[in-house]
Amino acid sequence: MRPPSPPDSARAAGTPTDGSVSPLPTAEDPANSALVEATEEDDVHITVKSEPAKTMITINGTLGTGLYGRTGQILELGGPVAVILSFFLVGSLAWAVMQCITELLCIWPIPGALSVYVAEFVDNELGIAVGVAYWFTYSVGFAALIASSASYINFWSANIKGFLIGVVYVTVPIMLVCFNTLDIKKYGMLEVITGGIKITFLFIIIVISIAIHAKTGIPSEAKKGWETPQAHDELAANDWGTALMMSTSIAAFAYVGVEIVAASALEAHWSKPGRQRLRDKGELQRRPSHHEEVQNSIANTLKFTAVWVTVLITVAYVVSGLLVTLGFERDNCELSRLSWVHNTCKDQDSGQNQERKSSSPFVLMAQRSGIYGLDHAVNAALVFTAITCANTNLYVASRTLFGITSSLDGGYDQRMIVRCLAWLGQTNKSKVPMRAMIVSALAFCWVPFLQEGGGFNTDTTIGKFIEILAQMGSVGVAIVWACQSFAYIRYYRW
Repeated sequence: MRPPSPPDSARAAGTPTDGSVSPLPTAEDPANSALVEATEEDDVHITVKSEPAKTMITINGTLGTGLYGRTGQILELGGPVAVILSFFLVGSLAWAVMQCITELLCIWPIPGALSVYVAEFVDNELGIAVGVAYWFTYSVGFAALIASSASYINFWSANIKGFLIGVVYVTVPIMLVCFNTLDIKKYGMLEVITGGIKITFLFIIIVISIAIHAKTGIPSEAKKGWETPQAHDELAANDWGTALMMSTSIAAFAYVGVEIVAASALEAHWSKPGRQRLRDKGELQRRPSHHEEVQNSIANTLKFTAVWVTVLITVAYVVSGLLVTLGFERDNCELSRLSWVHNTCKDQDSGQNQERKSSSPFVLMAQRSGIYGLDHAVNAALVFTAITCANTNLYVASRTLFGITSSLDGGYDQRMIVRCLAWLGQTNKSKVPMRAMIVSALAFCWVPFLQEGGGFNTDTTIGKFIEILAQMGSVGVAIVWACQSFAYIRYYRW
């Protein structure tokens, strides 16, 4: 059995093992390196007793628009079986990846773990690339979720000129930036509250969907879809197997965030182990140090998150996907389609009605039920889900950028680019990486404004561009997952 200690190479490289480590491994010769050891003043701070907050941060970052917006797209592309299999397969992969990350975190708990593990066990430059890819994923995800929330809000504000620009594209991002400036105790409480609300919304939507099916019955067109499970969009894929693989890549967007606990749970300043001793029955015994208590607390939190959160999310996705497949036929014209596939549906609605349509199958299902106001209630839940997920994305992006840059030496003997990046690796008096957070928010803030001229349809040029950016985020997380798995294999056979 492997001893629960950091690798020897970390000690040889001069990396502290008491937890006060820099997000990237330090070089052997600090004088000739742009890397420096993180100090207490530079560390972000999280109270180690906030286990519910850490779990809710993961849930908030995962439960976004991937389920509510992409399920109909998967159904149209690959049919009902593809919906179930894609969510299950990606969920199983996410669970396996989390087992690798959790074991590494329990043995070697350090801030900036996702990039450190790759840098330590695989390659230093690859570790930096993983950190950059992870930051890009959540920074662009922040902008994409703002755009998604705008598309849902447009369900109500289609005829109100300037509302999206003034409220959604400007006010909402500013509000989320203000939330991220809170000290971690208040922010953690915010995550717990919003996460609990999102879980409640998901449960209610599932119950409502079951009640709608029980009341109205399963449409005959939806039953035919299960009788021909290999039916798929032939304009997008030549065969059902290809459609299933494409559906899996779309479903991966819904699982972006399951690894957030690795980027957030360990953002604490690790105190050096104490040497207090107690005399018990004539023998000296060492009292568990603060670091050991922290490590045990983190291990319990990580084990719960890795084992149960991923499983519960997968079950919720599979059940929700099943309910959607029982409510719509595969070729329903109301379901969203891939942006690069020509939509052959002949929509007879007027332009005004078209703007007020929703692409979410759950809102469409609520409209079909005939229950007054139900579609508006479900759409409000989707707006809340998208905005709170964007808030968590900004949190993760800022911490990731801080982790990449806080180990850089900003001295005058360094290059200008290094000094500029090192400027981002500092925190304010509340231990919040304000600079990294603002840069992460501004990096892609221009993306939602493109909808003002291009509309919300995915078959437009702007719609295709926004979808490509969102999909790039999914690919970025897939790369991070692969690198974490490779790092675990290298560690296991070290």
